[in-house]
Amino acid sequence: MGLFARRKAAKENLRRVLAMHGLVIRYVTEIRDGQEYVLGRGGNTSIHRGEFILLSSGKTLFRSKVEDTQVSHLMSGDGVIIAGHNLENDGAYQTVTAHFVEYIK
Repeated sequence: MGLFARRKAAKENLRRVLAMHGLVIRYVTEIRDGQEYVLGRGGNTSIHRGEFILLSSGKTLFRSKVEDTQVSHLMSGDGVIIAGHNLENDGAYQTVTAHFVEYIK
């Protein structure tokens, strides 16, 4: 992938991350060892001081720098797959799925 294509992809990803600010979460899941686990219910997403923050079940489940966060929309339109170095988990790389109350348009 050329430099221009990488910049364009990074810009598009940043737009997706910033668009998630304030979305209301239905539940958050993670797949470990082939099993899907519910990490939290309810909550919201936020962008604060250059960090993407995912709050659910009264605690911060995922926090990473905006520029290091990767976001992919689910085909169903009701959520996203979020991947990045989770600062709440000592910077370990983690992938979670957030399902929202309203569909993404």
